[in-house]
Amino acid sequence: MTTTLNGNAGFTRFIICFVLIAFTAGCTTMRPVYGTDAASYIAQIEVGDKIELTRNDLTTVEFKITDISSDGISGEGIFVAYPDIQEIQTVHSNAGKITGIVLIGALLVGLVGTLAVAEAGIPGLGY
Repeated sequence: MTTTLNGNAGFTRFIICFVLIAFTAGCTTMRPVYGTDAASYIAQIEVGDKIELTRNDLTTVEFKITDISSDGISGEGIFVAYPDIQEIQTVHSNAGKITGIVLIGALLVGLVGTLAVAEAGIPGLGY
């Protein structure tokens, strides 16, 4: 009986990890910001946006915008001038989806754990 329980516990962990990884992959979305000059970027971003920015030297930084000027974008101690920008993507997280995933994961853990205990026939648990 112990072998069955251990086998189910490993399987349970695998299923839980697989489901959580599959669902969390969709929790954050990246939206491209298209622009060639200050005005085109300024029209699409605002203070408070979280962005992933790739510079012309291909280094990537991720930060929350605290200031947008006619010279460039800054936040969290980082300043990037518009001519140095190769690509910008805004980062959006879906808090409702994350909460749902946590709840589904908790229910899945409980269900699989109950099934493992029932299959193992552990005495004293009423199965």
